[in-house]
Amino acid sequence: MKAILTAVLILLIGLGSGCGKPASQSAAASEEARKQELKTALEKYLTERGSINVAAMDIEILQATFAEDTAQAQVEFRTKQGQGSMQMDYTFERKGGAWVVKSSSGGGMGHPDAGMQPPVGAPGQMPPGHPPLSPPQRTQPPPQS
Repeated sequence: MKAILTAVLILLIGLGSGCGKPASQSAAASEEARKQELKTALEKYLTERGSINVAAMDIEILQATFAEDTAQAQVEFRTKQGQGSMQMDYTFERKGGAWVVKSSSGGGMGHPDAGMQPPVGAPGQMPPGHPPLSPPQRTQPPPQS
């Protein structure tokens, strides 16, 4: 009888330790892990393409939806200097147990943060000390004799 009580007690302790986290925390952790898998696949894709300097960007998966072997994600890219952002939508596909980028769309550009100066060489900006591009203003035509 004592052996049975001991076995039941051990079983209850074992079951109780597996239920330490509420389901919502576990689901949130799982969702973050899945988003991290997409981010890793996206960084690999962008590095292989050489289209942007991944090391100079902060990349965040804003939203992700998963359906069997496909996923849709809204991704925000921010420069590490904080001078702008861009959002893109990506479609991922699971191949061989890993996520790969299938396609992308979007490209909405954000504005620089308040109080930030545009980077040197930004469109419409000339480097410091560059002469003005507008032609000199004439005051009046010269008199004719």
